[in-house]
Amino acid sequence: MILKEAIGMKSWIALLFAVICLTVLGVGTLYPKKFTAVITLDVEQKPASEQLVPGQEALVDKSERLRVVKEAIKSPQLLRELLLSLPEETSEGMDVKQGIRKLSQSIEVSETENNKIRIAYSSPDRSESYNNLVKLVELFVDGSEKSRKQKARDIYEFAKNQANDYKKQLREAEIEIHKYNTKDLDGTPAEVKKRIADYRAEVKKATLTIDSQQARVASLEKQISREKKYRDKPDISETLLAQLSDTQSRLDSLRSTYTEDYPDVIGLKRKIASLKEELQRVTSPGYVPEPQTHSIEDLNPVYETLRKRIASENAELIAKKKLLERTNTLIAEDLKRLDRIAEKQVSLAELSRDYEETKSVYQEMLARKEKARVSLKKGGEGGTSYRVYESARFPSGPDGLRFSQFFIAGPLLGILIPLLLLAGYIRFDPRIRTAKTLERCAGVPVLGVVPHLSTPLTKRVMRSDVILLSVFLGIVLVAYLSIAYAYQEGML
Repeated sequence: MILKEAIGMKSWIALLFAVICLTVLGVGTLYPKKFTAVITLDVEQKPASEQLVPGQEALVDKSERLRVVKEAIKSPQLLRELLLSLPEETSEGMDVKQGIRKLSQSIEVSETENNKIRIAYSSPDRSESYNNLVKLVELFVDGSEKSRKQKARDIYEFAKNQANDYKKQLREAEIEIHKYNTKDLDGTPAEVKKRIADYRAEVKKATLTIDSQQARVASLEKQISREKKYRDKPDISETLLAQLSDTQSRLDSLRSTYTEDYPDVIGLKRKIASLKEELQRVTSPGYVPEPQTHSIEDLNPVYETLRKRIASENAELIAKKKLLERTNTLIAEDLKRLDRIAEKQVSLAELSRDYEETKSVYQEMLARKEKARVSLKKGGEGGTSYRVYESARFPSGPDGLRFSQFFIAGPLLGILIPLLLLAGYIRFDPRIRTAKTLERCAGVPVLGVVPHLSTPLTKRVMRSDVILLSVFLGIVLVAYLSIAYAYQEGML
């Protein structure tokens, strides 16, 4: 049934076939071509020896690696450098912003399954896509290398400046400690404690000595209180009698040798007479004795001895008490000095702790400076570096649908679409075309079907139509092939 309808509508089907074929081929010629060149980069991340220097960025995590590369490649600075390196005819008629935007849209950065970085550049011209991609990756790798070396230099300069700063701080701390030790004249705690212990031993010894001496003074004072200051004088009559007896003895002795008219004998006689008169006077009842007077000779020697000892002991006691008082004063001063030393030791400990911390950091900065210098000498080892894992290949064909696919799809769609339209037309057309449809619609049996009878005229007309349609399709096929050939040769 479809074949019969197709024969009946062969002109329309041939026309529709030609239109569809040429339309699909025209779309293929106008379909924008996009050639993509791809380069695969390998990312190497090595921790630098000076990686812990403050201010240096840490190694990029794998999840952030793609974002970092994408931002670096699509950065305006790199794209501007790429744009300026392009031939004049490529960038002609575009300002810098427009060119950067176009280049950014042409670049695609992604990550492959084996953790490599895939950089693709798309362009209508295959040579342009290849050359621009190679130049882009070259600029990116060179820029990364320069940036890595610059970071190594910055790290070295940072470590150098830090080391110099800490060296200056260390020197200042040394000067401060030296000044502190120079002006500290109180000595060490051990010396002061030993001196305090010696003083306290002296105080204890002096206290015992003073107590003993005070006991001796008290004993001497008690003893001197029982003695008289002057010796008791004898009675005057007894003295006169003794003198009289002594004078008489001397007179008797002189008489045995000299005469009565000897001067000494005469003198003794007179003295004896005088003594007798005096003795008679003092022995008389009305005699009143004169008050006694004492001279140095009358001093009691025991009393004088005790007095001198007491004076000596008191003088010695006063000296010892003053020494004890002075010793206690020295103990109090040393106790204050000990407090000052403790306070100074706290301050000195803080200075020493700061000094040791500064010294430790300074030594660490020296080590980092040396590592940074070695890294700089090696060209900046460590960090993130990029190398070409898979070089760019010249695009063999455009992306997406190719012209050959349009070339093949044209005839196929030219046959398939008319047949589908014809099937839809038959499906929804209400006219009766078969006996079964008539029986179903009328509800009566069909007695017979009159077949279509072709006359010679009808056959001649059919033959003419077939020839014309063949010529038409041939012309369409020639045009189809000509358009395809011209496109492939670049004439269109």
